[in-house]
This record gives sequence, structure tokens and C-alpha cells, in this order.
Amino acid sequence: YLDTELQGERLTGNGFIQAITDPAELAAEALTIAKRVALLAPLAVAGMKQLVREAPDDAAMTEAIHGCAHSEDVREGLAAMREKRVAKFSGR
Repeated sequence: YLDTELQGERLTGNGFIQAITDPAELAAEALTIAKRVALLAPLAVAGMKQLVREAPDDAAMTEAIHGCAHSEDVREGLAAMREKRVAKFSGR
């Protein structure tokens, strides 16, 4: 598989990459994505980054998910959805 050229459309279609961007628009697209990520719950983002960096075993992934699932940020996110407002995450 690695000796074949990776096709952008194929990688996008299977979820391996999010988008194909013209090099001239790369900085603007990266900033757009960064702004969306900045609105997410800090614990969830930190957990996702850790999982991507370390590719931990199942036990570590379960622990990370459990930590986020029982956080103040989850309660805040659910309350914000229910109340149709922007969540104010604390990172706890």
C-alpha cells in the first residue's frame, strides 16, 4: 500500500484527512480550523492531542475518555446545548 501514490480525494473520503486546500489558502484554512478547535472543551482537545501523539493502549484511551466524560466541561457543554447558548469551558 505504501508504494502507491496517496490520492487526496480518497484520503478525504475515508476520513483520514479533513480537507484538501490550495497551498495559497493554507494559512487561512488553518486559522479557520484553529478557531473552531479553540471553541471546544479544553479537556477534550488535550485528550485528543494526547491520543494522537502517543497512540496509547485501550486502557489509556478508556481512562482519557472517562476523565472527559465526568468533567465539569461536559456538564457545561450539555447545559449550553440545552439552553441554546455558547459554552464557557473551564478546563476542569
